Amino acid sequence: MKVIIRTEKYSDIHQIAEINALAFKNSNPLNEVILVDSLRHRKEFDPELSLVAEVNGEVIGHILFF
Repeated sequence: MKVIIRTEKYSDIHQIAEINALAFKNSNPLNEVILVDSLRHRKEFDPELSLVAEVNGEVIGHILFF
């Protein structure tokens, strides 16, 4: 299994939201989805610091440094 780490693309946003919702399913998953989206729209947002892990073209992980 080859894992590729790369910066997020606009086309990844839906998969990232799903991953974050699953990761926080035991709390309020929508809060995390909203938080990540809100951070993307701040002027301080650096797209180089929003990374995804991809396997076979599918996003399987996400991390956002702010």
